[in-house]
Amino acid sequence: MARSQRLLTATTVADLRESLRLARQVADAHPESKEAQYLAGEAAYRNSRWPEAAAYFRRGGIVGDDRPELLFYMAVAFYESGDPSSAASALKRALPGLQKTPFVDSYVKRILGQ
Repeated sequence: MARSQRLLTATTVADLRESLRLARQVADAHPESKEAQYLAGEAAYRNSRWPEAAAYFRRGGIVGDDRPELLFYMAVAFYESGDPSSAASALKRALPGLQKTPFVDSYVKRILGQ
């Protein structure tokens, strides 16, 4: 799991794909582990694999409000996979702790219409 976490900061396509492969292995081997599901969800998000990311995030269950970036990743994955209601809920929880960027603002407009 640590190697997959390190690879999530990578910028090459090959490293991002490897991160997803490793994260899937861990998450699928440990379906009871919320952190493993979140890691796989984030890896899928970083690979633009929206339905897969949404599925792993759902398997992980409720994310605490103290993890705004993860909530944002969830919101984007839910939105891009066709679940705007879940996306809006996750994004509203993420916003108080989330750093504003043009990318974040673009999804706030799309998901919340603001």
